[in-house]
Amino acid sequence: MIYLNKLNRRAVLRGVGALITLPMLESIGGEKSAADIKKNLAYFGFGFGVTDSWWPEDTKLQNYKLSPVFASMKAHQDKFSILRGCLNPQAKEPHSACDTLLTSANVYNTPGKRYQNSISCDQIAAEQLGKNTRYSSLVLSSPGQSTTDRGWGPGLSLSWNKAGFTIPGLTEPMAIYNQLFGGSGITPQQRMLMLEEKKSMLDSLVGDIKRLTSKISKADQQQVEQYITSIRDIEIQLVKEKQWIDTPFPQATIKKPNSSFEGGSLAEHKIMYDLIVAAFQSGNTHVASYRQSTDGILKDIGYAGTLHGMNHRRLDPGNELAIAKETQRLQGFAHFLGRMDSTKDIDGNSLLHNSAIFYGSGVCTGHGIRNIPLVVAGNAGGRLKQGQQLDLENMKVSNVHLSLLKACDVKIDQFADSDGTIDQLYKT
Repeated sequence: MIYLNKLNRRAVLRGVGALITLPMLESIGGEKSAADIKKNLAYFGFGFGVTDSWWPEDTKLQNYKLSPVFASMKAHQDKFSILRGCLNPQAKEPHSACDTLLTSANVYNTPGKRYQNSISCDQIAAEQLGKNTRYSSLVLSSPGQSTTDRGWGPGLSLSWNKAGFTIPGLTEPMAIYNQLFGGSGITPQQRMLMLEEKKSMLDSLVGDIKRLTSKISKADQQQVEQYITSIRDIEIQLVKEKQWIDTPFPQATIKKPNSSFEGGSLAEHKIMYDLIVAAFQSGNTHVASYRQSTDGILKDIGYAGTLHGMNHRRLDPGNELAIAKETQRLQGFAHFLGRMDSTKDIDGNSLLHNSAIFYGSGVCTGHGIRNIPLVVAGNAGGRLKQGQQLDLENMKVSNVHLSLLKACDVKIDQFADSDGTIDQLYKT
C-alpha cells in the first residue's frame, strides 16, 4: 500500500518550489492511505452539438474505429469512452441546452416561475470535495454574451447554485492565473482589506434590496430572493478566502497565460484547459467546469456563419467545414487529456488516472436533443473503465452524472431525475 503523510505533502513541496512525490519521512509523521486522495471532477460543455462527422464509423463496442475528427484523440483512446444514445429528458429547448447539461432540470416546470433551474452536479461535488481546498470549484466560461447563436441559454456558465441561480464563469485567463497563484502582487493585508470592503458592499446591497421588496410584484420578489441567495454564496466564498488569507499561494506550475486570443478559438480552449490542469496539480480545487464557445474556431476554418446555422444545415460527414470544426475542437480536448496524463498527482499516478471528466453537448445534429454527444474520460482513481464505445439507448444524462459523482466518492444516492448508475462505466 502507498502511504501519504498527514502533513499536506503539497504544502511541503510548494515550500521548495517543486511538485514531486516525496519519500516517506518519519519526522513528518503519520500515515494516510492513498485511497483517501481526493479525486478531481471536470465538466466541459459546448452549444449546438455536433454533426454526423463526429460519431465513430462503426458501432462496435470494443476496438471500434474512431471517426476522422477524433484523429488527435487516437493516442488517448484507452483513456476515454464514447457514449451513444444518451438524452436529457428534462431539456425542452435546444437553443439553451447548456443551461441544463449539468442540472438535468426542467426549467419551465416550476409553478409561478417562468424559469427555474436547479443545482448542477459540479456544485454538489464541490460541497464535498472542496471543503479543504482554497476554491470549492473553478467555474470558467468563454468570453462573450449568452446568446441563442451560441446555444448557451440564460446562464453565465455550466454551473448553478442551490437556488438554481447561475454562477458567473471566469473568462479572463490572467485573472484566473492570479487567483490560483497570487500573481497580482497584492499582500495578505491588502487582500484582507479588499475582502472586508466586499463584505461591507454586500451588506449594504442586501439592505437596499430588502427595502425594495415591499414595492415590487410577487414574481419579482422571487427573482430578488434568488439574487440574495447568490449574494449569500459570495459571502460564503469571502469567509473561505479569509480562512486562507495567511496560507501562501502554491508555486505556479505554468507560465503566465497569453490573453491575446480570439474568443472560442482553439487557442482559448488550450489556455483554459492548461489553467484547469494547473488548478488540479496545485491542489487549489478538485472540481472545475468550462463552458466553451466555438466562435473563434468557425472563423479559423473560414465559416462565415454561426454554430447555430451550421447545426441547422445538418451538414453531412463529408463536409469539409464540419470536419474542420469538429477536428479543431477535439484537438483542444486531446491537449487537455495529454496534459492530465503527463502530470503526476501526489500519489505518483497521473492526474488523469485520479480524475473523472465529462465532455459533451446537450444537442446532437439538426437541433436534436436525443443521442447527445458525450465522452467520459479518466479512471477516477481506478474506478472507471475506459476505451469503450457504449450503446446506452435512452440513457438519462443524469445517470452519467450520478455514476461519475459516485466514482469520485461523492456521497449521493440520486441526482435530479436519475434512476441508477451505469454499470458498464465501472471496473469490475
